[in-house]
Amino acid sequence: MSEVLDVLLAGTARNVTKEPETAVVEIPRLTKQYGQPVEFKLRGITFEQIREAAEHREQYDQTVVVAGTLEPLLNDARLAVKFGLLKDGEKWGDHGVLPVDLAAALLLPGELAELRMHIERLSGYLRDTTKIVKKN
Repeated sequence: MSEVLDVLLAGTARNVTKEPETAVVEIPRLTKQYGQPVEFKLRGITFEQIREAAEHREQYDQTVVVAGTLEPLLNDARLAVKFGLLKDGEKWGDHGVLPVDLAAALLLPGELAELRMHIERLSGYLRDTTKIVKKN
């Protein structure tokens, strides 16, 4: 067995698909508007979720934010009703309304982009995740 394999087998590394990194971020504009902290609990997302988001190029930020937000639940239809996207009793998909539409109704484009970047960092993107230790 290789030394690296021995290290990995003996170590405590977690399965990142089952236990992604998380972070809590505040949305200052919403905090000011509501008069109390409005914080989003974010998590890293899987390669498959990133790939699926990339397929929705025009809604990439919203798709990543919906997938990577644990709280508030951006797939809760009550929020869509609150923001006038759905009526009471309607469900996602009615009139073509999806959680990505809620994300766009709740957050400014810059806030969506910043949340997306936080989620991408938690997923291993936009940060140094490797280092060269030997060159030939």
